[in-house]
Amino acid sequence: MPHNSYPVFTRANHAHYLHTNKRCIPRSQSVQIDSLSPPVELTMSTLQQSNEKFEMNREFLLSALNSAASNIAIIDQDGIIVVVNQPWLAFATENGYSASDIGTNYLAVCKNDLTSEGALLAYDGICDVLAGRQSRFLLEYPCHSAHQQRWFEMSVSPMNMGGKYGAIIAHNNVTERHLMQFKIELYAANREEESLKLANALEKLRQLTTSSELVRGEERKRIAYELHDELGQLLAALRLNIGMLKMEYSPQLPELASKTNQMQSILDQALSSMYGIVANLRPTILDMGLLAALEWLSDDFSRMLKIPCHLDCNGDTHEINDVQLTLIFRITQELLTNAAKHANASLINIHIMIKNNILQLIVQDNGIGFDPTTAQQKLQCFGLFGIQERMLALDGKLIIDTAHGMGSCVTLQIPLTKESEVLCD
Repeated sequence: MPHNSYPVFTRANHAHYLHTNKRCIPRSQSVQIDSLSPPVELTMSTLQQSNEKFEMNREFLLSALNSAASNIAIIDQDGIIVVVNQPWLAFATENGYSASDIGTNYLAVCKNDLTSEGALLAYDGICDVLAGRQSRFLLEYPCHSAHQQRWFEMSVSPMNMGGKYGAIIAHNNVTERHLMQFKIELYAANREEESLKLANALEKLRQLTTSSELVRGEERKRIAYELHDELGQLLAALRLNIGMLKMEYSPQLPELASKTNQMQSILDQALSSMYGIVANLRPTILDMGLLAALEWLSDDFSRMLKIPCHLDCNGDTHEINDVQLTLIFRITQELLTNAAKHANASLINIHIMIKNNILQLIVQDNGIGFDPTTAQQKLQCFGLFGIQERMLALDGKLIIDTAHGMGSCVTLQIPLTKESEVLCD
């Protein structure tokens, strides 16, 4: 008997086409579902269960999609929209996107959109996912309205639709994240600009300090030379005249001999004070170079304070210019004074090393040391602040390594430059 299909209508007037090989029913005829034989009733029950299961799955899918905050649409392999969630519809209605309804070819919408910067990128990305060339596609794009600036992120993932592959498209509003990123970048740019301004200010301060040290050094040198050459010669000539007066008239005037002796003693004190002032202004030993000056300084320190002070040098110090020479000498002098006054040291070592045009000066003592966490306060009370100012003029680096009971080690790292490079315009 031939295998035929015929329509069967339920009481809800829904048609189902059934197959039978029992008997033929003309297509123009129809039967009530209640009059069918038991096998037909069983087939209809299976179809009803399948429909109900399909509806449950569909309702579950729509419920899950509607609960999501993202704007979600599902497209088939041709790019046709088959399902959208409520946020998608609400966004389309709010923004007047009529071409976002079910049945619309979303690929065509993206391809033909000439107003959006990311439309063609979205088209290519969706095609790649549908063709299996990408497992996922992400795109961040601007979507500004008349009232506010907005940014969205599109996510496209493949979806199995009964053996055929479609895709799930989700649009997430990332405006807050984008604005936060913009604020971070703006803050970083401002920080960079402020850092640049600070660096420029520090460089100007360094140049000003260098110029000030240079002028002060030249003035000290001038005053020292004038005191030594002019006042020193006058005092020496006066002492000589007093001696000659004493030799000529003291035999006849015994009282004059006592007066001339007092005058010579006062002149000797004046000459000694003058030479001390000259040495403080600018020791003449500096004219012989850094190594000779530091050797004289360490020997004088050991002789005056009875504290052994050893000096060793590794490198050629002849290329050091006069400004650097004076500042390094003053810094070393200050460090030795600090070690004697505050560290209670019984031994001090000075080491000089020059390598790769960098002078490294290390002053190390075996004194009581101090807490490194309070080193910043020590910069003020131990005179190290003045050393920092001089290091700024030298464009150098000051490193303090100390601990209670472990002594102190102060390292200076100074780039050596030609004298013309330390002069300010």
